[in-house]
Amino acid sequence: LRALGAHAVLHCPLMNTEAAIAAAALGISSVAVLTVAGPGSWALTMEAMLRTSGVTAEDVRRNATEYVPNIRAADRISAEYGVQVPITQGLTPLGKLPLLRHSLVTLVTTCEDLQDPMAPE
Repeated sequence: LRALGAHAVLHCPLMNTEAAIAAAALGISSVAVLTVAGPGSWALTMEAMLRTSGVTAEDVRRNATEYVPNIRAADRISAEYGVQVPITQGLTPLGKLPLLRHSLVTLVTTCEDLQDPMAPE
């Protein structure tokens, strides 16, 4: 991004969390484009994926927080770039997207009538 001279990053917050982290590390704006049925849909999608995979959210949380290479990578990024990498992104609570806090704006490509409800947290 630095070599390109980027002034902003447009990214999918579900499939390209690295873009939000890189933009924050470089101090450039990021814009998230959420192309699902609103922010509330991600929890429902994750629940379905976990159920299909035969694992629980707690299993995935435990793996994310105990897998040493994951922890070390997040620590290195934090130390070198000053950006916190949430190793339980989308898992605590299920479906929460904490990296959206780095977005200047988040564009949601649905309308109120089609969006899934959001949990209070």
